[in-house]
Amino acid sequence: MPEGTSWMDELYVLAKNGLEPDEGEVQLLLNLNHIEDPAFDASYALINDWLKHGRYDKALEVVYSQEVGVFERFMKNPRLLTDFCEDFIGNNGLRDLFLGNLRMVRAWEMLASSNKEAARLLRTDVNRLEDLSRFMANNLSDISRITSELNLPNTHVGQYLDYIKYVGTDLEHFYTTFRLYKDPQGRSWQEYLNWVNNSNTFKVGLPPYQGKTYEEVMDIVLQSDRYSHMTKSDAQIAFSYTTGYFYKTVNDWIRAGEEIVLSQQIMDGVLPSLAKLPRYEPSATFYRAIEVKPENLSAFLDEYVAGADVSKDFIQSIATREADSFIGRPGHNIEFEIRGLTSSSSEARDIHDFAWAKYWNTTNPAFPRTLSEGILMPGANVRVVELQSESNGIYRFILEEF
Repeated sequence: MPEGTSWMDELYVLAKNGLEPDEGEVQLLLNLNHIEDPAFDASYALINDWLKHGRYDKALEVVYSQEVGVFERFMKNPRLLTDFCEDFIGNNGLRDLFLGNLRMVRAWEMLASSNKEAARLLRTDVNRLEDLSRFMANNLSDISRITSELNLPNTHVGQYLDYIKYVGTDLEHFYTTFRLYKDPQGRSWQEYLNWVNNSNTFKVGLPPYQGKTYEEVMDIVLQSDRYSHMTKSDAQIAFSYTTGYFYKTVNDWIRAGEEIVLSQQIMDGVLPSLAKLPRYEPSATFYRAIEVKPENLSAFLDEYVAGADVSKDFIQSIATREADSFIGRPGHNIEFEIRGLTSSSSEARDIHDFAWAKYWNTTNPAFPRTLSEGILMPGANVRVVELQSESNGIYRFILEEF
């Protein structure tokens, strides 16, 4: 080997001439994490040339190696990424091999979700994107098996396609936040939103918004000076919270210590948006009600003694009108009256202008429109003042921010 060249340079020459490296050389490629950074550049060039020569099997041996960092570094190289994506959307053989590989879901997460440039490239060709969508739809059983093997039970590849559509738009942050989440009924946000907009009970009915979708209503709300600092993603996050799409499930995960990575990803995405909502003025009063099962009631009452710090690390729904809370509703045996901070604005936020219950179509008394929905942010300091009353199994507590 000439002085100043490396074995990677030699492999690069082989690839340019359409030749195949031997097994030992392939094995070296699978251990790229142990090579100096300059060798990475040569490996990217080698992968790219293998792709151009139709040697997709050898290219994918590197791309899908056990060293995930190789794929991540390759996907972050703009020049080679562009070439790869052009090959990907323009070559059926590569696309089928790519999506049929056992690491498909992990690869798709890298390609469509972790790297915005790749997503933009795929989004530029609508016909190819539709072909890709059909391929995935026709291979759902394989996709389901693969997601299970890779320990990604909430992954839905179709949601990556939703994400791609919004890369580079004002909704990119929203779809990034929920790209791995489905509700307990298995619905993506698009599926859930379609149900909301078309439900006779819950579709928009408040004058003068009748006939509009909730997305259109949120756009109107954002035109107010009060919300001029918020984006469409912020509005969609606030709205989706009020629909119950994610908060009950994520709160349960947080309390139980389950789905730690996914719940943290969602919280990291939603909290900056919810923090932009208006704070309540000093000395506001809030209402909230929850259900505590009989088997957990004793421990709950032991926790909620006078003076106890009962601050929570999840989002809590509140209202400034008792009638807009769940107080008095069947199954809610714990009631809270929460006194806000007196010397400064509360850590609670007014979410009502983004709440679907403000706008929905129902005249059913079981689903009344609300006038004062809010949220208490995670980390807000709250303590027990007293157990005010207990009657017929209903416990009412006075709490206060501090």
